[in-house]
Amino acid sequence: MESHSTETPEDCQDLCLITPHCFSINVAIHSNSENRRLCQLLSTNKEGKSEHFGPSNYFNHFTTVSGKLFICKDSFVLIPPRGTCHQHSTSSNFTCECAPGLEGQFCEIGGTGWVKLNVRGPVCIGAKGDAFGRVSPQFVGYVAAIKLVHVSGLLYNSRNSPGAKWGHARNNKLGILITDDQNQVKLPENFTGPQFYTMAGNTASSPELVFPNFTTPQIVSTDLELRLWYLEDHNDISEADNRGESCADVFMFYV
Repeated sequence: MESHSTETPEDCQDLCLITPHCFSINVAIHSNSENRRLCQLLSTNKEGKSEHFGPSNYFNHFTTVSGKLFICKDSFVLIPPRGTCHQHSTSSNFTCECAPGLEGQFCEIGGTGWVKLNVRGPVCIGAKGDAFGRVSPQFVGYVAAIKLVHVSGLLYNSRNSPGAKWGHARNNKLGILITDDQNQVKLPENFTGPQFYTMAGNTASSPELVFPNFTTPQIVSTDLELRLWYLEDHNDISEADNRGESCADVFMFYV
């Protein structure tokens, strides 16, 4: 069908998900001298033309099931954290152990709606000193919105100010930014800064901070790193007397 050069298998999977009539992919096991891998998008899969597929020492083969991708070898290993499939020792059949909230023969059912990203405790956002929190998506898919649910702690933007969950306590404006791993602001969309901001339905003391739906749903993969910042810490302004941290559960709305 077509070939590309990608850094990771997940990048190749993302290309397949957004390419019409892509039903499976081959990804080179080894990277080249530029740390990239050959990615082949295929218009069929093992179920459609099984005679065209066989063991390979050079490629891993992935196929789509309801938009989710898994590796096909002697046994199946679902892209974490959807689950793991074990081949039976006495036959070619296999059994999949699915992650919570997922079901189906290939764990392909579920995973829409609000999905919690942080599986090992809350994500904490500090007030100064580049004390951002990190989180990554749980699986590949299209995401329409992100929200934070407060768990504990408060942020203080000066020595004598009251604390707030999400921003500036005195004017009740918001100060939480979500960036990529290069610290480029992704949410709020079209944020120009550097001031604290307002967002309909949210205040600095709301139990949840819900960012509005993306203008267009965004495809995400498990190697995406999102960073959660306090605005003054991100911008390196007026942070010297800041203190505290706010800890939250992070959710993405998959569609």
